[in-house]
Amino acid sequence: MYYVYLLKSKLNGQIYVGSTRDLRRRLSEHNKGLYSSTKRYKPWSVYYYEAYFEEKFARIRESRLKYNGNAFRELKKRIGLKTGVGFTLIEVMLAVVLVGLLAGIGMPVYYSLQTRNDLDIAAAAVSQNLRRAQVLSQSVDGDRSWGVRIDPGNVIVFQGSSFASRDQSFDETFSIAENIVISGPNEIVFSKLAGLPQSTGNIMLTSSANESKTITINAKGTVSY
Repeated sequence: MYYVYLLKSKLNGQIYVGSTRDLRRRLSEHNKGLYSSTKRYKPWSVYYYEAYFEEKFARIRESRLKYNGNAFRELKKRIGLKTGVGFTLIEVMLAVVLVGLLAGIGMPVYYSLQTRNDLDIAAAAVSQNLRRAQVLSQSVDGDRSWGVRIDPGNVIVFQGSSFASRDQSFDETFSIAENIVISGPNEIVFSKLAGLPQSTGNIMLTSSANESKTITINAKGTVSY
């Protein structure tokens, strides 16, 4: 006879499926720790078995129970099997160590990507709003000067010849990461109709990872970075 068996761990309720010609000998081997797949959860006891006249049918049944979830669920339901859901202390400790290692590897990478993304967004916000202020200044309908004020955490498009004398009802505020350090001119005003900047130069944005981007404004009002 050939047997397909279910062993249940007395340690944590783990279930093991196997097949053998000698069930008593195989149980003894499992409890002696001769198999790497089961020695951690010994001692074991036979919870259920099926007998077959031919080995090939036992092997087929074993394979179905191991790799066909529906077959195993049907058997569990039929015999009223409830498996243990706990973990050993060693398994819990290993999981904690593994999570710690993954976090240690992943966090620096995540931080680097995040700071680079913050820098890219800040540079795009500054350059795009400079161009927007210039276009608004060149508008015949508005006939007003427009400018950009760059403060830590904010880029503000304003209407007026200076930020101090602006009409606050026209303010458009865009948030950027506060960890971005900005150096260079922080207030650029474009003349009405001509759209020429009252000040020129380089605006440098630097991230907390010491990566930087430079935005250049020349006398013709060209904004590049």
